Amino acid sequence: MLISHKWLQNYFDKSLPWAKDVAQALADHIFEIDEIRDLANDQVLDVDVQPNRAHDCLSHRGIARELSAILNRSIAALPISADLSLDKDMTVKVVVDDAKLCRRYQARVVSGVAIAESPEWLKEALESIDQRPINNVVDIANYVMFDLGQPLHAFDADKVVGDVVVRLARAGEAMTTLDDQELTLDPTILIIADDQGPLGVAGIKGGKRAGVTQETKRLILEAANFDPVLTRRASAKLTLRTDASKRFENGMTVTLTAEAMDKFSQLLQQTIGGDIKFGPVTDTNPKLPTKRAVEMESKDFTRLLGVEIKPETIVDILTRLRCKATWHEDQLRVVVPEDRLDLNVQADIVEEVGRLYGYDNIPNELPDLGLKTAPNKSEQLSNKIREVLISQGFSEIHSHTLVAKGEVEIANPLASDKNFLRADLSTSLQQKIAGNLPHLLFEKEAMKLFEIGHVFSVGKERINLAIGIGWRTAKYKQEGVLTEIWGGLKKSCGLKVDVETKQTDALEYLEMEDLETLADEMGGPLDVDLTPYLKLDVRFQPVSLYPRIVRDLALFVPIDTESSAIGTIIADQAGELLVEGPTLFDQFEKEGRVSYAFRSAFQAVDRTLTDDEVNQIMDRVISTLEQQEDWEVRK
Repeated sequence: MLISHKWLQNYFDKSLPWAKDVAQALADHIFEIDEIRDLANDQVLDVDVQPNRAHDCLSHRGIARELSAILNRSIAALPISADLSLDKDMTVKVVVDDAKLCRRYQARVVSGVAIAESPEWLKEALESIDQRPINNVVDIANYVMFDLGQPLHAFDADKVVGDVVVRLARAGEAMTTLDDQELTLDPTILIIADDQGPLGVAGIKGGKRAGVTQETKRLILEAANFDPVLTRRASAKLTLRTDASKRFENGMTVTLTAEAMDKFSQLLQQTIGGDIKFGPVTDTNPKLPTKRAVEMESKDFTRLLGVEIKPETIVDILTRLRCKATWHEDQLRVVVPEDRLDLNVQADIVEEVGRLYGYDNIPNELPDLGLKTAPNKSEQLSNKIREVLISQGFSEIHSHTLVAKGEVEIANPLASDKNFLRADLSTSLQQKIAGNLPHLLFEKEAMKLFEIGHVFSVGKERINLAIGIGWRTAKYKQEGVLTEIWGGLKKSCGLKVDVETKQTDALEYLEMEDLETLADEMGGPLDVDLTPYLKLDVRFQPVSLYPRIVRDLALFVPIDTESSAIGTIIADQAGELLVEGPTLFDQFEKEGRVSYAFRSAFQAVDRTLTDDEVNQIMDRVISTLEQQEDWEVRK
């Protein structure tokens, strides 16, 4: 929500800190601040009010109250009252069909209204929070909503026929909104109506038929409290989300309607003046809610916060939060304000004290829960397998558990290709390898993947291991590599099972079933020393986040020249930025000479290489090659 620093200042006698300090105070104790906007004579904070505090903090007064508690500054008394000229004959009848759906509805008639442009202070306040001024009545309603958090509405009283009725819409009823949207209503949507039909969607949007225009002389003011769930569902169904619906759908205290009605009336009198008169307020639920109280002991704070806070400090913090807190020996009774709908149980009170006390003042200590867990043999075995395979250059994948084919079908599939639980790992492993092979730059490169995961058959769930190696072209495939890796894995992990490898044209894979059962059968702790089986010469370094630059180079050389000799020269001259290659990818003989073509990849770990950098490297390589007798680099 956008909060004007100048508007906030109205709630304090003493000057507030600068906006950045206000933002820091809020961020340290309650809300994140998305940004601070600088205006000509104001600063505006974009405060990220979370749903758990939307009922009382989607307003300037709500944020002011938080600042009052955080900064320990008293809030200025802003009386919401006015010496209104009352005409007891100007009454409006309100009928609420279901008090659970409309918890309170206040209405009053106002006469002698002159619709005009709002005063500068009002327009400036609304514009500071990105609200477009419309006219004095609409602007005052919006101002009060952003000030107190209670949405309001005004109908043209001369366009309302009969009583004001709060009811569910009838099937097929329609309404045109103030912004000319055509709505089709149904019995799940609460509306405000008169004898002729809908006047507005409750808590969301007013209708055009009784909308305020320049000709309006009499008003019916509305301040109400609607059911949050019904409002949220109606807003979603109608795809109509407004500032009002956002507040109603998060709930608010019913006491707020009276405060908002008084302030609405007060500002109308101050702004319009003249012959304006007010009727008495019709109130469908004038009974105030019962005060909520939470009782607890001092040890509850220590138990939940992990730090002992003095009783007088607890009372001070809760008093700043507008709670009435009293100690009776070791028992604390906390009466919470009506608008703090989030304070209901002991943990809520402790959290409030903790955040104002300061989380920085609470030590970071994990509680000793006294839990002792037995080693998970299956997880131990899986981790040892991971260590060995990763040391051999494999990458672990995690494929989707839901697949198109399998033995166990799920009742409510997410998609047509995800209606079974997977029966094996090797199927998806082959797909991943095949899908990635075309992206390898060098034909001799291999794609080495493995997966450890759950698979499902009828009545059984187990943990399997699948390992696969794929080559871009079958001619570079190395026979028996996976068999050799499996043999080393068996020795390193103490496995006593044999698994057959399976092959396709350029892929070799295997799947070992039921690691969990195998681990249980092995007995004893899995404390096999992996050192003899790991490649100890492996150097670990960060994977570069920057792209590679690939260059090809071809040259004619005497027919008796070995390609390896050329590759050695290229590698020596290319330097440390050479990360792959040089790899021979083409050769042919012509007129008593042989042509060799090499591919090399360059990459830096700390930056994106430029073409100029790689060009300089290639110039050095070419210069050295051309110094050899009868060697000709092909341009």
